[in-house]
Amino acid sequence: MTLMFFGTLTVAAGLTLLIDQLFGDFEHFKVWQASHYIYLLGWRITVYAVLAGLWLRVRRRISARSGAGQLIRCELLLALLVCLFEINHAGLLTGEVSS
Repeated sequence: MTLMFFGTLTVAAGLTLLIDQLFGDFEHFKVWQASHYIYLLGWRITVYAVLAGLWLRVRRRISARSGAGQLIRCELLLALLVCLFEINHAGLLTGEVSS
């Protein structure tokens, strides 16, 4: 558990330093993100699709050993969470739609 914490902390610090080196500050990074929204959305959708495909392989093994009811609830909650993340990221909740 401690190793995971320090690993996550190290990755976060590394990404912060990388953003600082490439963009100078977070404001320039946010402008870059906004101007490349469609490409980043495509990337996220690709990652979601790969993770879903991998999950289906793992799910077959898990559902053979345990009840499927709890598993389906967890899957639905995760899908809802991803949808809410994307809606929030697109600015649909605040009225600031990304282009």
